[in-house]
Amino acid sequence: MKGATAICPTCGTQFVKRTYHHTHCKTSCRVKYNRKKHGIPEPDFGGMKRQGIAAKLHREEVRSQEKLLDLLQELEVLEQFRPEELQDLTQTILDNPLSMSFYQTGSDAPLLVRELGSQALKGKRLLVKDRQNADKLDTDKLPMWKILTDGEQFDYVKRAARFCKTFYDYQDAKIDRVMLEIEREDMEKARKKFINYSNDIIARIEDEIEEIPLEIARIQNASARRARVFGLQASTPEITTPSTIPENIIITTAAELEQQHPRPSIQLPAPFSELLGQIPFNPYIIIWGDAGSGKTGFTLRFLKALGRTNKSALCTSEASLTSADSPLVSLARLTKTKNVPLIQTHGIAEAEQIVMSKQFQFLAIDSASRLGLTPDNVAKWRTASPNTMLILLMESTKGGAEFKGNNAWKHHCNIMIRAEIVKNEEGIRTHGRYCTEKNQYGTYAEIEF
Repeated sequence: MKGATAICPTCGTQFVKRTYHHTHCKTSCRVKYNRKKHGIPEPDFGGMKRQGIAAKLHREEVRSQEKLLDLLQELEVLEQFRPEELQDLTQTILDNPLSMSFYQTGSDAPLLVRELGSQALKGKRLLVKDRQNADKLDTDKLPMWKILTDGEQFDYVKRAARFCKTFYDYQDAKIDRVMLEIEREDMEKARKKFINYSNDIIARIEDEIEEIPLEIARIQNASARRARVFGLQASTPEITTPSTIPENIIITTAAELEQQHPRPSIQLPAPFSELLGQIPFNPYIIIWGDAGSGKTGFTLRFLKALGRTNKSALCTSEASLTSADSPLVSLARLTKTKNVPLIQTHGIAEAEQIVMSKQFQFLAIDSASRLGLTPDNVAKWRTASPNTMLILLMESTKGGAEFKGNNAWKHHCNIMIRAEIVKNEEGIRTHGRYCTEKNQYGTYAEIEF
């Protein structure tokens, strides 16, 4: 269990487990243990020159073997996952929303559904139990629960708690006969989010089970290619696929392309992971909406969420950066993004110079409409700097139904997000809503903040 004390089976050192599957005190002990388990001889570094080609190849082979062992161990764990167990848990919670109790980690005092609030769910992973069948729904006793990441466990229980609380409020509304339709709509929305997240977890694990064998085959092929080029003996045979297709005709599959050209991806934190899912490191994104819909604030938060402020920047032609009185400075303070670099741009030439410098991996331009950018300008930038994630902010037309510009913008980008204003009953803006209108990587959703 995470946080428990364990003994390293290789060197006998006592250590604290960082995860459920943490079994060794350090990587070298784990690698040594796996070599012995799989019959791989210990490397002989005697007489090898540290910078010689043989030594480099040997180190590359050792790294490949270590990664192979890690992948095989991960695959062995994931293959124990049974989707029906998670689906049964989800359905049981949906069928018995009024008989659920929630426990904070390390506490034996249950939080009844009626007592749940935002503070009860903040920063803690909760445990789900049925008050009548505690052993049946104690998530810590379910084998499949340990395969989920800490983030998935927390988000799953958070959505379950929100559904149960919303269902409880709906029952109260039925008794009092007040705001019944609104409460029912909230209940159905919470139910849908809970079911969709449960299915997302299953899809994520099933995808990893399919992708890991491809990565194993890629490592084996790389090892065999090194052996063939340098005349050495490969640690694993190359996996070859006979083909009779003429060389000048390209016929392939998505699985083969993924194996030959693995796509680096970015793990986004919530709520951006809910909106976009898993995306590559260099998509072309357009964010558009009315004035005041929160495009710039959303972009600042997104750049901060990417996790590398020294590699991200916002180019603005909308606000002056000559003093701390700038509205953009106030917005950065409100969104807690004061460390995101800001760059003043007055024209296309300045923006192009920043893109071509390749100094920033994540670059947002506010706004493309104000600078007078065209799809051809952006196509040129994407060709010259293909590894840059480019985010363009665009204004909407007067009616607010479309963005300014022709449809070439929508066809050329990878992701398009619409920003909308959310108002209360008095017509006062309270927050923003952000909807995915196009996503070539598969996830469509909406978030609010």
